[in-house]
Amino acid sequence: MRNAFLLLALLLPQAALAHPGHLAERGGHDHVIAAVALLGAVIGSCWLIWTELRPAKPARLARKDDGADA
Repeated sequence: MRNAFLLLALLLPQAALAHPGHLAERGGHDHVIAAVALLGAVIGSCWLIWTELRPAKPARLARKDDGADA
């Protein structure tokens, strides 16, 4: 039975496609909701890539304060 589900999942990729939902279709705004969701995913991906790929700031060397200055 497990192999049958795996075979079915491999042969029917439509089951994995994103769907905006039936409520959005009823309101007639399915393309708008899908576009906003896609835009949010793209912006989130770009932000993550930008934060991970920019060079790290060099750490400042901490001075030891032994109290001898006073």
